[in-house]
Amino acid sequence: MNIIKEKATPVFKSLKREIDMEVSKGTIRYIDPQDLLLTMLCLNGFIFISAPALSGIGNFDIKQFLEHRKQLNVEIILNQLKV
Repeated sequence: MNIIKEKATPVFKSLKREIDMEVSKGTIRYIDPQDLLLTMLCLNGFIFISAPALSGIGNFDIKQFLEHRKQLNVEIILNQLKV
């Protein structure tokens, strides 16, 4: 667990600095860095968890699904940050 904390802390601090800088410039609205990271992890992690279950439904194309979700996840994150 210490190795995760050791590697994640600098990334988290850097993300917090970037968020604070962009908020002060007025380019994004504030979001807690932990919330942003958790949202990103959940959106992207769920894709790989749900893909096997979805593959049994109809004419499922995994490549098309992943491409669609990639674009949609970016939109969701950007919408969270819009001023």
